[in-house]
Amino acid sequence: MLLVCSSQRGVSCEQAHRFADKATAAGGRVTVLPQDLAHDQVNDRLGVPGRYTDAVDAFLATLGTS
Repeated sequence: MLLVCSSQRGVSCEQAHRFADKATAAGGRVTVLPQDLAHDQVNDRLGVPGRYTDAVDAFLATLGTS
């Protein structure tokens, strides 16, 4: 599972890390990807060439899906 969080929001990444810890403890594989983007930008910029899309593509490659 990939959790993308906005580091511009007060607790977004903190919540993502807490969720990831619980999911990992239950046997899941979770990566948290903090982004210095507003919440709407996290959605709008996925797929636009750049580091954010590259990071998501790299995660997908670890799953053998890209």
